[in-house]
Amino acid sequence: MYTHKLISIYLLVAFFVLNFSAKADNLSDLLQKADSLYNISSSDCKEVAKKIEKLAKQLDNKEALAKSYFFQASCYYKDKNYNKSISYFEKELEIREKNAEKIIIAESYYNLGSTCLKLDKNSKAKAYFSKSLAISKTINDKDLIYANHSALYITNEKLSEYKLALESLKYLRNTDIGDYNESVGLYEKKYFEQKQITQQKKKELSTVQQKLGETKEILGNATTKLKQSEEVIYTLEEDTMRKSLTINSLNFQKILGEQEMKAKQEELKLQQRITYIFIGAFIIILFLLIFLFKLFITKKKINNELSVQKDKVVKQNEEITQSIKYASRIQEAILPSEKIFTEHFVEYFIFFKPKNIVSGDFYFLRKVNEYVVFAAVDCTGHGVPGAFMSMLGVAFLNDIIRKKEVTQANQILNILRDNIKQSLNQTGKTGEQQDGMDMAICVINIKTNELQYSGAHNPLIIIRNNEILEIKADRMPVGVHKLETEFTNHKLNLQKNDQLYIFSDGFQDQISGKDKEKYKSKHFKEFLLQHSNLTLNKQKQALENEFDNWKGNAKQIDDIVIIGVKI
Repeated sequence: MYTHKLISIYLLVAFFVLNFSAKADNLSDLLQKADSLYNISSSDCKEVAKKIEKLAKQLDNKEALAKSYFFQASCYYKDKNYNKSISYFEKELEIREKNAEKIIIAESYYNLGSTCLKLDKNSKAKAYFSKSLAISKTINDKDLIYANHSALYITNEKLSEYKLALESLKYLRNTDIGDYNESVGLYEKKYFEQKQITQQKKKELSTVQQKLGETKEILGNATTKLKQSEEVIYTLEEDTMRKSLTINSLNFQKILGEQEMKAKQEELKLQQRITYIFIGAFIIILFLLIFLFKLFITKKKINNELSVQKDKVVKQNEEITQSIKYASRIQEAILPSEKIFTEHFVEYFIFFKPKNIVSGDFYFLRKVNEYVVFAAVDCTGHGVPGAFMSMLGVAFLNDIIRKKEVTQANQILNILRDNIKQSLNQTGKTGEQQDGMDMAICVINIKTNELQYSGAHNPLIIIRNNEILEIKADRMPVGVHKLETEFTNHKLNLQKNDQLYIFSDGFQDQISGKDKEKYKSKHFKEFLLQHSNLTLNKQKQALENEFDNWKGNAKQIDDIVIIGVKI
């Protein structure tokens, strides 16, 4: 490649242009480093050249950017990746054509031509060498003129353009570099042979054109004779045709008469068929109309009966709905008043959202001596069956806590389980109803601030100093179970500003209206922690909004109860 002047010019310009800032100094160092690596390691040189490219773009330094392209193109050329090399030489040339001196532009054209020659893109290489030669002649750069003639001599030889190759050879012979007399003689011989072949081909073409003219003349004469023969044949055929037409006309009239007779017979048969079809269709339609009329009468009768039945069902539904609504008022009446929560807690909230009119979930609060007992309960099922279980649960809890004054959390669950099994006749046998309750119950000694907790499936969440403390429940319901044991009684001392949460699983099991995923326990606990800095009243509002947004257009799948209190 032609680089003996280009590299020195790059380094000289870089030293003066890029010496104005810290980045410019760094750019100058990189240019010197690239030049030192140029003949040692193409991979290291490429890496430095890419850094020059990036820095030159930041400084908007066109000269340095062109040099980075030159180094990368040269390295790819050494690695024999000629396509990549051409790409970077073209980028360099694009900048050079706008800003650089003629000698640098000429050398850029030469480099592109040399790379194209490696890929046998001979026509393209010739164009680049020719442009480089034209510029080098205007500035009288003898070295570059010589280099371009040498390249054009090789390129024109590959293109079999011996006359142009000969012109370059004659120039090279007149220089003091190399002995080209033998090559000039050889190419003069090749050019002469090519010229003789061309003249011979022209002579042969002229002969062929002459013979083609003679052939056209013979063909014209044959065409004239053919037309004359056709006219004679046409006259003979016309006479024969007239006679044939006369005979055919008579035969045709005879055949036409026979066809008319057959057509009349077929027409009569067709009319008879149409008559039969019409009569048959009329009979079918008549029977169909009779059938449709009977069907209409029957359908009308059925519709009248259905309408009566529908009215009965609507009336019954209204009566059932009214009954259920009345039952919901009864259920609301047996739930504890929120005033009781106000008396015993700094702050509180109750998020209570039945799936239907009545609920299988309920909440409970009682004060016995120095103990405050509160619970969140999830009965088997929801709607009317769940409501019956919830009323049964409220009655049993009132009896256990208020009358019997049981204040040990796990004992309350043990006694409640016995009562449920006894009232529902549960013995644990296969096929029996497995109704029961999941619940979390807390007992707080308001004098000592000691908390007792016991749970059936449902845990207790305590948020203290922005951290979650979860107390796990026993993995069995308050009801019949194949592996029944005593419920665990957890005890711990409460601290001021502790926030306690007990709940059913309705919120966590709710399906999203968007992706049909459950809300899940982990997500629920994270939400409580994120909003624990709010007042409990605002936490309730945040929970309601979160539930509505998560549910979207989906149906609520279960009853929900969540109790939050602050110590």
